[in-house]
Amino acid sequence: MKNKLFCCTLAMIVALACLSTQVWGAQKTDPKKVVVMNFKTRGCSPELGAATSVAFRGLLAGLDQDTYQFEERQVLNDFLSSYGLALTAPLNRKASKKAARKLDADYFIDGELSSKGKAYTLVTRLVDAPTRARVRTYTIRASSVQELLQKLPEIGLAILDLSMIIKHGHTDPMHKPADHLEYASWYSDGKGIHRGGKIILNIKDDTVNGISIESYGRASMEGKIQGDRIIGVYRASYGWGNFEFTVQDQWKKLKGEYYQVSNGASGEWSGMLR
Repeated sequence: MKNKLFCCTLAMIVALACLSTQVWGAQKTDPKKVVVMNFKTRGCSPELGAATSVAFRGLLAGLDQDTYQFEERQVLNDFLSSYGLALTAPLNRKASKKAARKLDADYFIDGELSSKGKAYTLVTRLVDAPTRARVRTYTIRASSVQELLQKLPEIGLAILDLSMIIKHGHTDPMHKPADHLEYASWYSDGKGIHRGGKIILNIKDDTVNGISIESYGRASMEGKIQGDRIIGVYRASYGWGNFEFTVQDQWKKLKGEYYQVSNGASGEWSGMLR
């Protein structure tokens, strides 16, 4: 009798375990593929629109969530190049339909960045890629490029309906030795490694501004701290670009990369505290 009762109980446990596994398997779904498109621009440079979209993608990729997968920028670049389009070009409706099929995207994030004087307005949309139907729209206004970058995570959380969870370190990366930091820097490109540069950062709360002085010239920098990363844009006489650094060893090292919006050039970019 005891053996029979034991067998029945064991069978029930196994059945419940199998049912639980089936329910969990049914609930678990693959993340949706999202491509952040170049933002259209009005009253400002198309390069700034593209640079803002690249920074936006970097910030979204730092969110700890399982719902969305954000495609690498190179995926969009390859599509644009295959159709003879500039790497800063926004896509019209016809090209977007082609992109949805070619990139196998579930969603696009597109938008329009407009400027009047020193003020910016960015309207962003989460779009169902196959149908081009708008899912959500969100608008922000900023008085500077720095404030624009500061508000980018707010947009992502709103249109993706997510909570602010950072997967790279903590919200405050680590104690800064000072609010003004200078680094000896080097970068790489197709010609090799170039040393002898300088990165100067001024930090307030979770925002960064500064300058870089490299062999190719001087550039102003604006960025946002997210976890243990600094994500931002730079502007030089040759145009706009993006940078992303990981902060290491209590701010003694910056290990990162850059992306030049106009031609898609990229490489490593790092610094050591002076």
